[in-house]
Amino acid sequence: MNRKELTKSIILFSLVASSIFLSYLITAYKPDYEILSTVVNKKVEGDLDKQKRNSLNILAPHIVVGHKSYSAEQTGTPAIIKAADTPVVKDRQIIKEMLESISTKEIDYSRIRNQSISEVLSQSKDYYTLEYQEAIDSGSAKLLYFANTSNQNSNIVFDRVLISDFSKNSLYLYKSGSDSYMQVFFKEDIYPIVESIFKQNSKEVSKYIVGSKEIYIDKDLSTYRIDEYDVKSIDITEVANNIFDEKSGIKINNIGENFKEVTDGYAILRENDDSITYINPSNSNENDPLKNNEVQALATNELIKGYLPDMPYSISEIQKNEIKFRENYNSSNVYESDYPAQISFLVTKTGVHKQIIPKIERNQLISSKELPVFYMENIDAIMNYLYRNLNISEISAIELAYQKKYDSEGGKITYSPTWYVKYQDKNYTYEEIKDKFKKE
Repeated sequence: MNRKELTKSIILFSLVASSIFLSYLITAYKPDYEILSTVVNKKVEGDLDKQKRNSLNILAPHIVVGHKSYSAEQTGTPAIIKAADTPVVKDRQIIKEMLESISTKEIDYSRIRNQSISEVLSQSKDYYTLEYQEAIDSGSAKLLYFANTSNQNSNIVFDRVLISDFSKNSLYLYKSGSDSYMQVFFKEDIYPIVESIFKQNSKEVSKYIVGSKEIYIDKDLSTYRIDEYDVKSIDITEVANNIFDEKSGIKINNIGENFKEVTDGYAILRENDDSITYINPSNSNENDPLKNNEVQALATNELIKGYLPDMPYSISEIQKNEIKFRENYNSSNVYESDYPAQISFLVTKTGVHKQIIPKIERNQLISSKELPVFYMENIDAIMNYLYRNLNISEISAIELAYQKKYDSEGGKITYSPTWYVKYQDKNYTYEEIKDKFKKE
């Protein structure tokens, strides 16, 4: 009997000891779980870093303008007026610094007001406007303006961001001429951040009012030069790794001797002499028209999460479900002479149907030359010609941009400063304008 009791005691002790040991193993396994969790979090953070970098490259405004006291300077009449010189920041890197500083601040809440932004402007003494060339959907810019909130559900289409001394903890998103705006409230003031960065980096430029458009032109053109770069080809496998799901089992095939094609069995990524093209047959309903902001949001989100060369771009045009993003150089637009300077997308409601990326991009600076004497037209002479020969209301932009030329034999890209005018929704060099439009 005693032996039976002893046996029971031994079995009971063994069970208790086993339970304690198993509990210890479970507890001891926790560090491995945490290590795995850390790896996963790092991957997510890495993706967010990439998305934020791409957001800054594709959705940074093209200029920040400083203002004092609200005044409605836009004429809306067929005239060209030279207004007072204005302080601005055009340097894309400085603008990115502003946006990154704002995006780190915690958001309290946001609201949409169905009234004109002029109410806010009229109560502002000093304020700054971050201005876009084309309107964008706030949903695609969430990593810039709503990075620190998880409950941003309302969207608005905007081409201006206002930061004012009237409400120093707010920014306002609105579209020029609209009767509504979105106000985003932060838990601390953001106005001093923008004010400080702006004052340290702004420069005075000449301001012209062309009809209802405000045009800003550098007063000193001596900084513009003719620059030459050697080139590098974009690796199609790098593009594929950013576009296709890594679990989709992609296959790489050779096309002839020089080109490759990547496919996941359905969508295709194919290279040729000057571009890499992505085609997804499942998104092929091109007869279903979308609004411009829908086209912009679909394409921009694809670039932010997918592949984008690490260079700045800006939205160039949107038409019939197609959008183009123009390369920027020295904070100015780049126009192609004989080689693509744009990324283009054709989208439908279900996603991207076609994407075209230039295959060659600039690499290292080879030479930088001063402009020859009389190379640049005088801006006042340009404005006088446009006033005499064009319908002012149909001019939407006048800019000193860059023309891009590719020397395939020498393996060089040249960027040359060139005046461009956007007239009747088409871009022309000033020389082309003079050849094509002249009133008798």
